Amino acid sequence: MFGRLLTPLFPRHLKWLNIHCRIGFDSKILDVGLGAGRLLLKLNEYGFENLTDIDPFIERDIVYENGVKIYKNQLKR
Repeated sequence: MFGRLLTPLFPRHLKWLNIHCRIGFDSKILDVGLGAGRLLLKLNEYGFENLTDIDPFIERDIVYENGVKIYKNQLKR
């Protein structure tokens, strides 16, 4: 859900992310629970490189040609 809220903001807020969150194009970004990685694929289009997603509900791991990785996994306590 969070990713769906952020998607319409790009690329307008890329500068804001860089200044206020110190997120750069080479930052490691972990997305949790957004399925096939649509937000990460969009971030990759804008130049972000180290993008990984984990989601326990996908059928199997997905590694896109552009380097975006989505793993069938979950966060553990």
